[in-house]
Amino acid sequence: MASLKRYPSGNFHLAFQFGGSRFKRSLKTKSQCKGKGESKAACSRIEENIALIEAGRTEQLFSTFEETVPADSMEATSLYTARMYMNH
Repeated sequence: MASLKRYPSGNFHLAFQFGGSRFKRSLKTKSQCKGKGESKAACSRIEENIALIEAGRTEQLFSTFEETVPADSMEATSLYTARMYMNH
């Protein structure tokens, strides 16, 4: 289950567990409106992605990633590396 928490800095963080490890990432937003809408959507996407991985449906996960990653949000070498791992 993914969850949201607002930290003393004012930023919202997304936290989730996968494979016995806990992960926490800042959503880089302090906006209450954006935090409520987009942050909850981020939780939903994380939960959906974990379900896809657990079901062994990584092809769909990778396809969704490639369709939704914003342009210029990753360095070209990072995208290359991600695609290399997706093809394994």
